[in-house]
Amino acid sequence: AMQPDLEQYAEYFETPVTARMAKFQEKPIQVRFLIVGGGVCAGYLCKHLVDLGAKPGEIVVVSDEGVAPYERPAVTKAYLHPPSAKVRARLPGFHTTVGGGGSAQAPDWYENAGIELMLNSRVDTVDLASRVVTTLDGGRFRYENLFIATGSRPNKASRFGIKGDAWHGVHYVRSERDGAELVRQLEGLEAGSPAVVLGGGYI
Repeated sequence: AMQPDLEQYAEYFETPVTARMAKFQEKPIQVRFLIVGGGVCAGYLCKHLVDLGAKPGEIVVVSDEGVAPYERPAVTKAYLHPPSAKVRARLPGFHTTVGGGGSAQAPDWYENAGIELMLNSRVDTVDLASRVVTTLDGGRFRYENLFIATGSRPNKASRFGIKGDAWHGVHYVRSERDGAELVRQLEGLEAGSPAVVLGGGYI
């Protein structure tokens, strides 16, 4: 008997169920709560919606990050501590909602709550009239309730006419990925190497 060529369907079977339906069906998938963004607000919002009685399958989070929502402030604080420090923030230790005194919502928390995390995914368009959100990879969702939880991003020097955004050794820290790259470079510096921090605020 002939064996089916499953390679052509690999992407289908490797895609989470909700994302699979949205991507491979022309009709948008209906979602009760659609959260765009995967930062601090998204994590706490998921917890709040679950506490209010949201059922499995009713919440979808679209995030361009590769990890579940976490306490973003830690990335510019305990995450940057040296290897010799007593406390060095690393995931899953600072997933939301530890900053508010709750438990860390690691990926299995979302799975147990029936929340679909669409990681490494970005929204392309939001059609307010038809209440449809389209992602860059072709996913389409018709929402009942839409939450924009994208947060803010640091101002880049180029915005003020200063060159160097893409230069080696220049860092803008917003995500866990940014923090990891900064730590990697800091630990590769020789003792006494110069470093410049632009800005004199809390961070």
